[in-house]
Amino acid sequence: MVFPITFSESGRNKLGIISALMCAILVLAGLCLIFVGIYIQININDELILLESYNDGLLPNFLMCLGVLMIIINAVTAKFAYDSGFAETSEKYRMAMLPMSVVMFIFIWVILSASITAFAHRASVEDALHNGITDAMKRYKTTVVVKEALDRLQMFSRCCGSRSYKDWFKTGWINLKYVNKSDPKLSA
Repeated sequence: MVFPITFSESGRNKLGIISALMCAILVLAGLCLIFVGIYIQININDELILLESYNDGLLPNFLMCLGVLMIIINAVTAKFAYDSGFAETSEKYRMAMLPMSVVMFIFIWVILSASITAFAHRASVEDALHNGITDAMKRYKTTVVVKEALDRLQMFSRCCGSRSYKDWFKTGWINLKYVNKSDPKLSA
């Protein structure tokens, strides 16, 4: 059963403007998603040496594509919603509102699946980071690039090791090439 809702001309006008403003806010949210994807891509590339077996482009590219889709779909919907709020242009966009509503409904499910994917992706990033840091700790004393990346990460995060400071007890991190072995203090 369908219940008809009647709007006055000013009510339809306000509804069209409010709908267009809501779509404009979603366009800004899409723009934010693009910036978040770029930020993640840049930060992951800086610390890529510490991530093991991680597909670095999956999450950022997914977020950027989703942001572009949000901008396109919501910009078009904002135009339709705004123009359907006025009597002169409402007939022109009336037929397009049903397909646009279906597209918006599908897009809501895409955003929901993206949220679930991002949440599920968190565990793979944590595992890759743990494995990568553990491997980097093994290469700490021999590779300068790894040493600098690991030092930078741990100073920035104010942490030590992969899971705790005890991780350093399991690996040798002092390069004996730089230790004076003839120093009598070392033998004591």
